[in-house]
Amino acid sequence: MDLKDLAHTIGNSSNGVVINVYTNSGYNRKLYDAYLNDYESDNYLFDALKKQSEVVRTMVFVKLVTLDFSDKERDVLTSSLNVIDKAIIAVENSLNYYNVAIEAYRDMR
Repeated sequence: MDLKDLAHTIGNSSNGVVINVYTNSGYNRKLYDAYLNDYESDNYLFDALKKQSEVVRTMVFVKLVTLDFSDKERDVLTSSLNVIDKAIIAVENSLNYYNVAIEAYRDMR
């Protein structure tokens, strides 16, 4: 799974929670536990993917400093790092939204 897939998965999960909140289908402790477990799993996976992206960032930076790249090659590598940064921010925002949705569901008790 990559960052884009994870953001999509989190978005689907949080939408399910929000639907339960707005339809006021009632609080269910087992469902809340399942939401929380899923959130924690997504958070764990995000941490792993974020660490992996930091390794990639370091490797690219070392190559940029030590090897001779053309301006276009340098721009492509820099743009790729920017895409990774934006994906990380998107997943962080999705996780924050998911957490808010879960808290709203919890408050239905």
